Amino acid sequence: FSDTGSYSRTVSAVLAADPAVVLVSRTARGTQLLSILTQALASVGLPEPQALERRHFDEKEGQSLLEEATVVGLQQSDFQSKFVACASFTALWRFIESTMELRLQASAAHVVFRCASDTMVIDSSTARLLELVRSARGHENNRKCILSLFNFRTPGGARLLRQSLLQPLANLSEIRARQAAVEALLKNEELFYDLQRLLPAVGDVDLLVARLTAQPKNRGPQWCKAAIRTAVRMRHALAALPQLAETLVPVLRSSQNSPPALFVEARTLLTQARFGELLQELDRVLDSSNPPAVGGSGSMAHAALMYCVKSNVSALLDVARQTWSEALEQIHMLHREYAVKYPELNLRLEFAERRGWYLS
Repeated sequence: FSDTGSYSRTVSAVLAADPAVVLVSRTARGTQLLSILTQALASVGLPEPQALERRHFDEKEGQSLLEEATVVGLQQSDFQSKFVACASFTALWRFIESTMELRLQASAAHVVFRCASDTMVIDSSTARLLELVRSARGHENNRKCILSLFNFRTPGGARLLRQSLLQPLANLSEIRARQAAVEALLKNEELFYDLQRLLPAVGDVDLLVARLTAQPKNRGPQWCKAAIRTAVRMRHALAALPQLAETLVPVLRSSQNSPPALFVEARTLLTQARFGELLQELDRVLDSSNPPAVGGSGSMAHAALMYCVKSNVSALLDVARQTWSEALEQIHMLHREYAVKYPELNLRLEFAERRGWYLS
């Protein structure tokens, strides 16, 4: 969230985030800001703002949540002066918990605060005319906008570039830090291609963090599948971190003056000891001999997901898998029986994620 101080900055910040939903207080009805914001959202095909009761914008609760969370860019002593941002954070927190049936963990939340003065203002009309992230000729022509000229190796990189186009940096130190990192990549071609090769293995870190921060109120079969997939993606990401950190070592040593600050910070984050501990715990639980394909579907992916967790980790899981195997064997026997009894129907046994096993 940001401390936006004008209508144009507010609209620009909202559009840069590409939000799924925009929350406003019901007391904002009839105001000029809400009217401008609604028009700006409609111009880029986003839904209208959703109104919440004023009581959900509780700055005291927001301060308490931020005190438990990890906040970057804002000191704890400044929380009270940023009461609008704290109140908005509370409304967003309650909205997510009520609409998505989740319980968020404040201690696992990571919040980044950026002052409005750190970025330039590009209003929605200018961004549309320049075709920065969307084509002015419709969504089907979005491949012809400026954003489509770049290639992304991670989803996080795509989001950062989009934000940089709509909210260019105005902070001189941050600009120089990025320029130093780009200059180092231009001088070291091997490093550039190594990072391009290794970064996709990290995946969408923001998505992993979001899933680890939230806990569902009702843990059903879908949650179990999502939890296993998240654990598999987490292991892939953690396994790629040491190699990424080692890739940055030569450029840090070869720098004549001081090494690029962004690379120094990146390597410090990548070499934290807790990442190795998490990877060891995941290796203890997950079976690495036949891991499920990330994003895979079909019966083989479903079976791989069932046996992704090692045996003897959970007695209840072992019993459930044995029961599932016996039921699957009965399904195949029934299919063979029907295929022999009704050969003219050419029955096939198929699997769909929603329907399960069925005959066609």
